[in-house]
Amino acid sequence: MEHDGWKCRGADGLAKGPLLAAPRPLPLTEHETVAAPVETLRPWCATCWRRARKQAAEQVAELRRQQLAEAQIGLDLDLFGGAR
Repeated sequence: MEHDGWKCRGADGLAKGPLLAAPRPLPLTEHETVAAPVETLRPWCATCWRRARKQAAEQVAELRRQQLAEAQIGLDLDLFGGAR
């Protein structure tokens, strides 16, 4: 959601409170967030920022799951001998 001015107005038209500055799109890691150029900062209300952070965390988790699955493809699963 884009926020005009200093307050976010929800679907009901009521102001949600002060905005905070964060990059858009939100980076996947905290290191990328800290290193984000000032030009990428956008106003966010707390509700929209939390929603975007949750989506970014889900993307990170999926990426890690895929990396783990790919890393396990070549593993020898018969670690203890005597496969059943």
